Amino acid sequence: MRGFYTQSTAKYPDYFLEYPAYSVDNFAGQHIPRPTEQRGTDMYNNQPTKAASCVASLQFDPALMLIRISEVEQITSLKRTTIYKRLKDDPTFPRPVPLTDSTARGAPVGWVLGEVQTWVRSRLALRSEEMV
Repeated sequence: MRGFYTQSTAKYPDYFLEYPAYSVDNFAGQHIPRPTEQRGTDMYNNQPTKAASCVASLQFDPALMLIRISEVEQITSLKRTTIYKRLKDDPTFPRPVPLTDSTARGAPVGWVLGEVQTWVRSRLALRSEEMV
């Protein structure tokens, strides 16, 4: 079984900031590839399969991609309760986007990937400013 932190992050060091939805190995130990990875070739003429060429041609725009709380936890290294505390206390923390019209507590929400990445980069910049 492939190690989550050892091989995935060693192969792609910027994995969590760039492609969080594709950054993990699934529970069966199968690697989930990045969108630009070729998934397979036709065994007779060594040509890429149709699925591989479609995946490779997709444009990845973090400003349009919504991620769920589990991906926000992975990218920020914060737990769910801390994320919701940050929403109350930190005005710079990215705000969730409602995924339904429901106003009930526990209604599904998502975060814009680009905003979460920007917040992480700003935290890293603050750290480097403090060290100087």
